[in-house]
Amino acid sequence: MTFDVFDGEDALRHGAYRHAFRIFLGLCQNLEDPAFYRVCQMELDGHLTPEERDEMVAVLTEQAKKGNFDAAFNLAVLFSRSSTMIDLPRAEALLKVGVVLAWGRPVSRWRNSTLVLDPTCRTQHPTTS
Repeated sequence: MTFDVFDGEDALRHGAYRHAFRIFLGLCQNLEDPAFYRVCQMELDGHLTPEERDEMVAVLTEQAKKGNFDAAFNLAVLFSRSSTMIDLPRAEALLKVGVVLAWGRPVSRWRNSTLVLDPTCRTQHPTTS
């Protein structure tokens, strides 16, 4: 049976988190853009088990290595905001990779800068180092 993002959203509304996770993760493997966001949002909302979290990170990492900007960006968000996965150096590296994937080259104002990810205020600020 083929599912789409709306099926995953419907599963979430009904509290069927395991089913929603399977739908969104399958869509991520098929490169469906909104699914990358939704599966990460499930982690941020605390709906994933540790095993599901590990599986999600593996799938998104694989997609980011294949050059998928959405996967790289959403992994960066997870590593900067998830209460169970904080890793700011990894988040910064993924955001920089995401910039290259999105625009094909580093953004000049970030070339000699540090990207500060503050999980308490949930914002990103490029600052000069």
